Amino acid sequence: MEKLTYEQAIEQLTKLFGENVKNTFDEQLKIAGEHGIPNFNLENNEGLSVEIWVDWDKESDLLSYTIVQ
Repeated sequence: MEKLTYEQAIEQLTKLFGENVKNTFDEQLKIAGEHGIPNFNLENNEGLSVEIWVDWDKESDLLSYTIVQ
């Protein structure tokens, strides 16, 4: 799942994990941004893990997200 908006990424992750991951997503996104890291991992209580890549379009100043399973 590539080039998702923030809302689309949260929606897809909620469907995938079967639980609300918005707070965890936001925490990991903040940490990645503070350290200049372009990706981070999310994992649920059942051990399902995905990698999230963050892309910044400098011209439009927008972030997009790619979910890799």
